[in-house]
Amino acid sequence: VIAVEAGKGEIGMVASSALYLGVDGKPPFKAPTKNVRVIATLYPQPAYIMTLRSDLHKITDLKGLRVSVTPKGYASEQVNRVILKTVDMSYKDIKPQYLSELDSVAALRDNHIDALMGMGSVPYAVAIDLASTGKLHFIPLSDKSVAAMHGMNKGLMPYVVKGGTYQDVSA
Repeated sequence: VIAVEAGKGEIGMVASSALYLGVDGKPPFKAPTKNVRVIATLYPQPAYIMTLRSDLHKITDLKGLRVSVTPKGYASEQVNRVILKTVDMSYKDIKPQYLSELDSVAALRDNHIDALMGMGSVPYAVAIDLASTGKLHFIPLSDKSVAAMHGMNKGLMPYVVKGGTYQDVSA
């Protein structure tokens, strides 16, 4: 987005959430973008909050826990900040771990983290891997949180992963 806006590129691929940060002139952008247009949406990339713990059911249950929020600067890492904000939480309320997807899977399996917040396609390779444990649970976003997210960033839209998409996970 930054390169296209500056005339250093003619086309690029970007997550819609990052695009709208530019359109709205929100950090990391210093001003609203004016020379960027959407050509097509290739596929949805929903936010996932995953855990192998059966006692975590809502976002606020993550308070004080070790949560992989993906590496700093990733679009998903910015979305995770928005998700937490919808329930009046921030990284100060969790123990954020800036792990890659692969490292997050290993850390969840080894009980070094309690949850993973990430974004991926449907099906999402990370969720497929974790579902093979037979213990994967998704922490859902409330309708109120989804609406609040869209209000903060027009690139974030409702999406429901259908039950049966992942082995032994109902929804």
